[in-house]
Amino acid sequence: MAFKNFIPQIWSTKIEEERDNLLVASKLCNRQYEGEIKQVGDKVKINGVSRPTISDYDDVTGLGEMERPKDQSTLLEITEQKAFHFYVGDIDQRQSMGDVMSAEKKEAAAGLAEVMDSFIYSHYKEAGINTTVNSLTSANVMSTISGVLAKLWKNKVPRNEKISLEATPEFIEKLLLANVLLNTDNSQIITTGIVGTLKLFNVDVYMSTNIHSDPTNGDCIFVRTNKAIAMADALKEVKAYEPANYFGEAVKGLQVYGAKVVRPSELAVIKVKSYGEEKNI
Repeated sequence: MAFKNFIPQIWSTKIEEERDNLLVASKLCNRQYEGEIKQVGDKVKINGVSRPTISDYDDVTGLGEMERPKDQSTLLEITEQKAFHFYVGDIDQRQSMGDVMSAEKKEAAAGLAEVMDSFIYSHYKEAGINTTVNSLTSANVMSTISGVLAKLWKNKVPRNEKISLEATPEFIEKLLLANVLLNTDNSQIITTGIVGTLKLFNVDVYMSTNIHSDPTNGDCIFVRTNKAIAMADALKEVKAYEPANYFGEAVKGLQVYGAKVVRPSELAVIKVKSYGEEKNI
């Protein structure tokens, strides 16, 4: 029973660390609401505040009637549960082969990161701002982005608020051809996912292969603040056990999570139908 020497806390920590390094969409969400979530169906209350009315003040009549702030709270429900489950043989022996076990942990983490990010990008329908581009090229990519940013600012997103652009490799290629990206070194790309920052705006650009895409909408590129989407997740448990009919051990893990667009006015989606051919390159 080699799995008695298996340390699930270490595996859980390592998997979470590896997963977080690979996340793009999920990493850019507001994660402060996670709390003590344990299972699908759990709900996290997100308290919101309304902006008070700004009125004129009169030295004679004083203040007007006192306002009672409206309840802006909403519930974030944990709706997703994803698992990994694989046979490892003799755990003691495998743990002594560090590279093999490390590779298995990384693959489990990569799988979790992919499904989590794809889930975040599936919320494209809830964006408050939508722009469609039939053919994106290096000539129109920056005007497309600036148009979306103008709409975000019109929605009272502060000009100094950090904004992220999450895009496909093809979209990133158009930015590179337009020469509008300040390059990021490789170490930052690995640890944060940032491939560059737009020269004219305070916008970090991320590349993801999990962007939602379909024949009707095309590629759904996200432009948002990190307050637009709230997310909570937990790697609930990682266990080793002896499967029936096998002389060896297996490992299984369960992750639960949920997400909600809480500020649709701070989420814009650029729907790219196709990528045009470049001329005079």
